[in-house]
Amino acid sequence: MSLLEVRDVTHTYRTSLLFWRAKQRAPVLTNVSLSIEEGMCMGLLGTSGAGKSTLGKVILGLAKPQKGTVFFQGQDLYQMDPKSRRRVRRDLQVVFQDCYSSVNPRMTAEQIIGEPLENYERLSASEQKRKIAHLLDMVGLRSDDMRKYPREFSGGQLQRINIARAIALKPKLVVLDESVSSLDMVNQTVILELLRELKAVFGLSYL
Repeated sequence: MSLLEVRDVTHTYRTSLLFWRAKQRAPVLTNVSLSIEEGMCMGLLGTSGAGKSTLGKVILGLAKPQKGTVFFQGQDLYQMDPKSRRRVRRDLQVVFQDCYSSVNPRMTAEQIIGEPLENYERLSASEQKRKIAHLLDMVGLRSDDMRKYPREFSGGQLQRINIARAIALKPKLVVLDESVSSLDMVNQTVILELLRELKAVFGLSYL
């Protein structure tokens, strides 16, 4: 059984009403199929507007396709009950392209990384703080950084915060939506190497 299986997914965005009818554009995705095994890294190539981000949203459960199915760990992502969906969500995480819009600017690094832990883990305040400090260390930041706000980090550092949040629950699959394209070449290389190391440590799968 594949970790992720996408079968014949078709998705089209509808624009605003025109003469009381929804104006429908050409499909962004047409009969897309793919599968990812545990520990696998798959890259999607395509021009801007080709539908890469849309496919990512479909896989994350954020955009229900008009046709096709998405199976994660053998379960249909769009047919499961809320309890099952919540259980699946901890194993399916994402790192978006824009590191700044991906976080709440009023939250500290500790609060940003702690969000999934508070949603899924029952840790004491001291246990959670220790775990967040460990996650910061894993992504090459210091425990003192947990008190800082997003504006106090560089783009590369903030993307590390987003990665720390994504791996906090030790997920099975991380969707990387062009997560290094907004960084300079040096930071791109550093972040890609970090992702490679984390993949080996946690046995992650990447899309």
